[in-house]
Amino acid sequence: MILPARKPLEAHGRPLRGLVISLNSPVVALESLPSGPASAAIAVHECGATLCVRSLRTGQVTFFTTGEDLADDRRVAQDAALSFAESMGFLFDDDVVEARGDAGIEEAARLWRELCGDRLGFAEPPELEVPKGLPAAPGVTPNPALVLSKFRLQAVGVP
Repeated sequence: MILPARKPLEAHGRPLRGLVISLNSPVVALESLPSGPASAAIAVHECGATLCVRSLRTGQVTFFTTGEDLADDRRVAQDAALSFAESMGFLFDDDVVEARGDAGIEEAARLWRELCGDRLGFAEPPELEVPKGLPAAPGVTPNPALVLSKFRLQAVGVP
């Protein structure tokens, strides 16, 4: 069973047994996140799996973990988390740990922190600057380097 959770099954610092990262960013509608595009990652722990879903608009994160019924078999826990995430529209790449061997364990931990954190001291996404001449939606401030528009040069003052 997959359950909503406040945090991952294991705190960061514990070695991950596996990590799969979403290849796409489907629009998701969850109670704990604003509707919109999201990314996801599934961390496989010693005692189960954690699905992290991050809103691409706000950077908010929500977690889902496997229940005690799946704690005995990591592969079954990973498959359950994959099925649950795929039902939301996510597609996943190969397991980072499996693909890279021992080097993959450190890489997986780094990627997990970058993508999802674990609400135990990870920094929030950086604030973006509002370029002059661009209106900003409430709570959203675009970075001129990331604005994909033919008008971006005018917005940052380039003739």
